[in-house]
Amino acid sequence: MDTQKRDIARENKGKCGIYRIISNENGKCYVGSSINLTARFYMYFSLYNITNRKNSVICRALLKYGYSKFSLEILEYCSPEIVIKREQYYIDLYKPEYNILKVAGSSLGRKLSQATKAKISLAKLGVKPSSETLVKLRAHLTELNLSKALKVKVVDLTTNDTTIYDTIPQAATALHCGTKTISIYDRKLSLENNRSASPFRKRYLIKIIR
Repeated sequence: MDTQKRDIARENKGKCGIYRIISNENGKCYVGSSINLTARFYMYFSLYNITNRKNSVICRALLKYGYSKFSLEILEYCSPEIVIKREQYYIDLYKPEYNILKVAGSSLGRKLSQATKAKISLAKLGVKPSSETLVKLRAHLTELNLSKALKVKVVDLTTNDTTIYDTIPQAATALHCGTKTISIYDRKLSLENNRSASPFRKRYLIKIIR
């Protein structure tokens, strides 16, 4: 899951189906489904989202062990009308250890901690977390994102300067382009592997440091 994030997102764009996340260490797994698989996988690849899904066993496992310890497979593509039925079939088949819920599409069996219940109650009452709490949360998430982020090396062929950016979004901002553009030109350079490889704007060589 750590080396094929872009492929996973691209190959499942606009598709509905059932997937399985498997631990490479012990074979334990999680079975899930979505009518928009790409959106679901982006959720798993977002540190912000999985950090805030503390009741999810699979999200806690991804945070604890890292994406490199897990693999993802598509069990079946299907129509939205039968996706829950097919998810239940695979839950019964694999008996996934990381699934809290054993009934597809149901919230039965989900246990909430007292802290979570309190947060839900406050949210219903319209009570917002303090600004101090939000600042601490943002700082924590920034640190997490930077520790997991891919750095980007940019070579300016005009000045021969080399700049290392801490994240793909930082490089995209500096070059005034989208993050997708960074990935596209990184792939071009990887495929051709030389300085004549299609420079971005005929000036920059872009390489994601993995």
